[in-house]
Amino acid sequence: ALHPDAPFLIAWDLAGLLFIVWEVFALPVYLAFDAWPTSGTLFTFASLINTYFIVDIVLSFFRGYRNERNRVVLQHSQIAKRYLRFLPWDIMAGIPWDWLHKVLWVCGVRDRFLMLTKMLRLMRIMRLLRLLRHHILSERIQ
Repeated sequence: ALHPDAPFLIAWDLAGLLFIVWEVFALPVYLAFDAWPTSGTLFTFASLINTYFIVDIVLSFFRGYRNERNRVVLQHSQIAKRYLRFLPWDIMAGIPWDWLHKVLWVCGVRDRFLMLTKMLRLMRIMRLLRLLRHHILSERIQ
Protein backbone atom coordinates (compact mmCIF):
# COMPACT_ATOMS: atom_id res chain seq x y z
CA ALA A 1 0.00 0.00 0.00
CA LEU A 2 1.04 3.58 -0.56
CA HIS A 3 1.49 5.84 2.45
CA PRO A 4 -1.02 8.72 2.26
CA ASP A 5 1.74 11.29 2.88
CA ALA A 6 4.05 9.98 0.16
CA PRO A 7 5.43 12.82 -2.01
CA PHE A 8 4.18 11.05 -5.13
CA LEU A 9 0.60 11.05 -3.84
CA ILE A 10 0.81 14.70 -2.85
CA ALA A 11 1.96 15.58 -6.38
CA TRP A 12 -0.70 13.26 -7.82
CA ASP A 13 -3.46 14.96 -5.82
CA LEU A 14 -2.25 18.43 -6.81
CA ALA A 15 -2.27 17.38 -10.47
CA GLY A 16 -5.82 16.11 -9.95
CA LEU A 17 -6.81 19.39 -8.36
CA LEU A 18 -5.47 21.29 -11.38
CA PHE A 19 -7.33 18.97 -13.75
CA ILE A 20 -10.56 19.43 -11.81
CA VAL A 21 -10.15 23.22 -11.83
CA TRP A 22 -9.67 23.02 -15.61
CA GLU A 23 -12.84 20.93 -15.89
CA VAL A 24 -14.79 23.43 -13.75
CA PHE A 25 -14.03 26.15 -16.28
CA ALA A 26 -14.02 24.07 -19.47
CA LEU A 27 -17.19 22.02 -18.98
CA PRO A 28 -19.63 24.96 -18.96
CA VAL A 29 -18.06 26.22 -22.20
CA TYR A 30 -18.23 22.77 -23.78
CA LEU A 31 -21.86 22.35 -22.70
CA ALA A 32 -23.05 25.84 -23.58
CA PHE A 33 -21.49 25.97 -27.03
CA ASP A 34 -21.39 22.26 -27.80
CA ALA A 35 -17.70 22.83 -28.51
CA TRP A 36 -16.15 19.54 -27.44
CA PRO A 37 -12.53 19.03 -28.46
CA THR A 38 -12.39 16.34 -31.12
CA SER A 39 -8.80 16.70 -32.26
CA GLY A 40 -5.63 18.68 -31.72
CA THR A 41 -4.11 19.98 -28.52
CA LEU A 42 -7.34 20.33 -26.54
CA PHE A 43 -8.35 16.76 -27.35
CA THR A 44 -4.90 15.56 -26.30
CA PHE A 45 -5.17 17.49 -23.03
CA ALA A 46 -8.69 16.13 -22.43
CA SER A 47 -7.35 12.62 -23.09
CA LEU A 48 -4.57 13.20 -20.55
CA ILE A 49 -7.19 14.23 -17.99
CA ASN A 50 -9.31 11.18 -18.82
CA THR A 51 -6.29 8.92 -18.43
CA TYR A 52 -5.48 10.52 -15.07
CA PHE A 53 -8.97 9.78 -13.72
CA ILE A 54 -8.90 6.17 -14.94
CA VAL A 55 -5.50 5.55 -13.33
CA ASP A 56 -6.68 7.31 -10.16
CA ILE A 57 -9.45 4.76 -9.72
CA VAL A 58 -6.90 1.94 -9.70
CA LEU A 59 -4.47 3.90 -7.55
CA SER A 60 -7.16 4.54 -4.95
CA PHE A 61 -7.29 0.83 -4.13
CA PHE A 62 -3.65 1.01 -3.05
CA ARG A 63 -3.70 4.35 -1.25
CA GLY A 64 -3.52 4.27 2.52
CA TYR A 65 -5.54 6.67 4.61
CA ARG A 66 -5.79 8.10 8.10
CA ASN A 67 -8.53 6.73 10.33
CA GLU A 68 -10.58 8.57 12.95
CA ARG A 69 -7.65 8.42 15.38
CA ASN A 70 -5.33 9.91 12.76
CA ARG A 71 -3.48 6.61 12.41
CA VAL A 72 -2.28 5.53 8.99
CA VAL A 73 -4.11 2.48 7.62
CA LEU A 74 -2.13 0.51 5.02
CA GLN A 75 -4.01 -2.82 5.04
CA HIS A 76 -5.34 -3.55 1.57
CA SER A 77 -8.57 -5.07 2.84
CA GLN A 78 -9.43 -1.96 4.87
CA ILE A 79 -8.37 0.37 2.06
CA ALA A 80 -10.56 -1.48 -0.43
CA LYS A 81 -13.52 -1.61 1.96
CA ARG A 82 -13.31 2.12 2.55
CA TYR A 83 -12.82 2.99 -1.12
CA LEU A 84 -15.77 0.89 -2.29
CA ARG A 85 -18.06 3.59 -0.85
CA PHE A 86 -16.63 6.10 -3.35
CA LEU A 87 -16.08 3.73 -6.27
CA PRO A 88 -19.44 4.23 -8.04
CA TRP A 89 -18.95 8.01 -8.03
CA ASP A 90 -15.36 7.72 -9.18
CA ILE A 91 -16.35 5.40 -12.00
CA MET A 92 -18.96 7.89 -13.16
CA ALA A 93 -16.38 10.67 -12.98
CA GLY A 94 -13.57 8.61 -14.46
CA ILE A 95 -15.26 7.17 -17.53
CA PRO A 96 -13.94 9.02 -20.57
CA TRP A 97 -17.36 10.23 -21.65
CA ASP A 98 -15.98 12.35 -24.47
CA TRP A 99 -14.26 9.28 -25.94
CA LEU A 100 -17.54 7.38 -25.68
CA HIS A 101 -19.36 10.35 -27.14
CA LYS A 102 -17.02 10.38 -30.15
CA VAL A 103 -17.47 6.63 -30.75
CA LEU A 104 -21.26 6.84 -30.48
CA TRP A 105 -21.36 9.84 -32.83
CA VAL A 106 -19.35 7.94 -35.44
CA CYS A 107 -21.72 4.98 -35.02
CA GLY A 108 -24.71 7.23 -35.72
CA VAL A 109 -26.12 7.58 -32.20
CA ARG A 110 -27.45 11.12 -31.89
CA ASP A 111 -29.91 11.51 -29.07
CA ARG A 112 -30.28 12.71 -25.50
CA PHE A 113 -27.95 9.96 -24.29
CA LEU A 114 -25.07 11.92 -25.78
CA MET A 115 -26.03 14.99 -23.76
CA LEU A 116 -26.24 12.84 -20.65
CA THR A 117 -22.69 11.60 -21.21
CA LYS A 118 -21.53 15.20 -21.36
CA MET A 119 -23.33 16.11 -18.15
CA LEU A 120 -21.82 13.15 -16.30
CA ARG A 121 -18.38 14.74 -16.56
CA LEU A 122 -19.62 17.18 -13.94
CA MET A 123 -19.24 14.30 -11.49
CA ARG A 124 -15.51 15.05 -11.43
CA ILE A 125 -16.27 18.13 -9.39
CA MET A 126 -17.57 15.82 -6.68
CA ARG A 127 -14.06 14.37 -6.39
CA LEU A 128 -12.76 17.80 -5.49
CA LEU A 129 -15.43 18.18 -2.85
CA ARG A 130 -14.53 14.78 -1.40
CA LEU A 131 -10.84 15.69 -1.26
CA LEU A 132 -11.62 18.95 0.46
CA ARG A 133 -14.06 17.31 2.87
CA HIS A 134 -11.40 14.90 4.00
CA HIS A 135 -8.95 17.79 4.28
CA ILE A 136 -6.48 15.85 2.17
CA LEU A 137 -5.33 18.80 0.14
CA SER A 138 -5.42 21.45 2.83
CA GLU A 139 -3.34 19.37 5.26
CA ARG A 140 -0.80 18.36 2.64
CA ILE A 141 -0.25 21.84 1.26
CA GLN A 142 0.63 23.19 4.73
